[in-house]
Amino acid sequence: EMTAIDLETFPLHKAAFFNDVHSISQLIKAGRSLYEQDMHGNTALHISTMLGHREATALLLAHNAPVKVKNCDGWNPLMEAVSYGDRQI
Repeated sequence: EMTAIDLETFPLHKAAFFNDVHSISQLIKAGRSLYEQDMHGNTALHISTMLGHREATALLLAHNAPVKVKNCDGWNPLMEAVSYGDRQI
């Protein structure tokens, strides 16, 4: 779960949390790293995947967001998608 501090410290994660594809696009264009991990080791792709935000997930994947980066629990975004039963991601 993202805290208020996380949301401000990690704007790409915040945009993924809210499925805000416009902000995600702008942040990527501004050079924000898709590899950035929050205090739990989650990337923006982890966040969008865990929340089932398909639009945000598709946009992140289209920009080559890393799918093999593991969070502090040892899960990568693909594993998260499977655990949540979302096989289309």
